[in-house]
Amino acid sequence: MEKYEIELEIKSQQIFEEKKEEENNRCRGQIEYKPKETKLQFVKNYEEQTLNFDIIITENKVITKRNGQEMTFDLEKTTKSEMQTPYGNIKMYIKTNKIDIRKEENKIKQINLEYNINLENEIQYLNKINIKIEY
Repeated sequence: MEKYEIELEIKSQQIFEEKKEEENNRCRGQIEYKPKETKLQFVKNYEEQTLNFDIIITENKVITKRNGQEMTFDLEKTTKSEMQTPYGNIKMYIKTNKIDIRKEENKIKQINLEYNINLENEIQYLNKINIKIEY
């Protein structure tokens, strides 16, 4: 097992029919390489919240955990999650279009995810996340 302190640059886009929202963040975290998975951990401040992220990367999946909410990105199947809101939980379906993990010298340098989210079978939008990692 190898563990490193890292800096992350995170760019995310939510693309709705009529508009696009973008967010850029920089933060510090750590990455740990295990035999069958890699674990990325960081804290991100969003609006007035502090979000604790764990991202588990395996050979064919990416799993994100954020303050009790878990999302699985799997190219082979649509996955289900729940979005926690102040008004209750909303069912969310995730259709992963792209998982691109770029490495240099066996270290992950970039993670690209592209996926569609469908909320309660009513609202659907495209998401793109790009995470750059500096050791």
